[in-house]
Amino acid sequence: MASELVAFVDKIKSDKQIASYDETSLKQTVVMKLLFLLGWDIFDVNEVSPNHAVGKGQVDYALQIKKKSKVFVNVKTVGEVLDKYRNELFAPAEKENIEFAVLTNGVTWQFYLTTGKKNLEQKRVCTVNFASQPSDEIARKLRDFLSKDQVEKGDALKLGETLLKERHQKLIEETLPRAWRQILSKPPDMLVDLLSETAEKICGFSPERKTAAKFLSGGMAEAAVERHPPPQEKPQSVPRGYEDQSISSFSLKKKSYSVKAWGVLVVKLCEVLKFEYGQDIEKLLWHSVGDKYYFSRDASELRFPESIEGTDIYAQTIRNPNEAVNAARSILSFFGYAKDDFSITAK
Repeated sequence: MASELVAFVDKIKSDKQIASYDETSLKQTVVMKLLFLLGWDIFDVNEVSPNHAVGKGQVDYALQIKKKSKVFVNVKTVGEVLDKYRNELFAPAEKENIEFAVLTNGVTWQFYLTTGKKNLEQKRVCTVNFASQPSDEIARKLRDFLSKDQVEKGDALKLGETLLKERHQKLIEETLPRAWRQILSKPPDMLVDLLSETAEKICGFSPERKTAAKFLSGGMAEAAVERHPPPQEKPQSVPRGYEDQSISSFSLKKKSYSVKAWGVLVVKLCEVLKFEYGQDIEKLLWHSVGDKYYFSRDASELRFPESIEGTDIYAQTIRNPNEAVNAARSILSFFGYAKDDFSITAK
């Protein structure tokens, strides 16, 4: 069935007539066939309920397990901007307490968690685009989030919750410095008082409020931190000259592994770490090299993503030799390997 799904995705990608389909044609030729390939009994209205009534409205499809709705699906014509139709999908989902919903125009598929107080964009788990993404990746995401098996076991919902949690955590980490700068630009009285009280406890004298406020709003606090930065791990040096060479292999713990190009060094290393050393590659989702994150479950978040075999994680293809080696060494250090455990053979 998996190969049939990839083949059908290929067919959709090459269908030049799909742009002319109306909603009815799209449902018959694309949506229903995909649901069938994903394990749903499209001939059983107790499993795939079309034009499913919710109060005074309806959704195009309710995917049901034992007659209980699990996923709502709404279909629009090709070319429609899906974002403006989210409310009409979320309202019935909230009314029937449906946690997972899908919005599609045949070419673009958007997967959402409908619960919680986050804004609509922050509820989006992922987007599948038939026009720009590889067929095997599209098929994998469709299986992950929309196959009957994944929905029935609850794994589709769990995966969606995990992806959103990771994305929101990353957003928080990126926002905190901006929030701190905004606080410092106009420090609240509570922060000024806290600074004054702490200074008095240390030196025995309380600064004037305007002095403490000036210290905070003038960025003097940041400057003080910068003058006494916390100790940081010294970045490992990368041998010079790699940018003019081609990689042929790398060695880990005196065992050699062939590599075709710099771009796949990190992917190959991760696969070795997973299958030969039993490392939990999922931890790399939170690992950064400098200020760069090279791993994600959502391929669209990375430049030139490459799948890590045996996982649902993607690594960014790093074509710059020195950057690739630096990332590899950082990953090994993260998992506790010594610098001498790893070496590169290039020419």
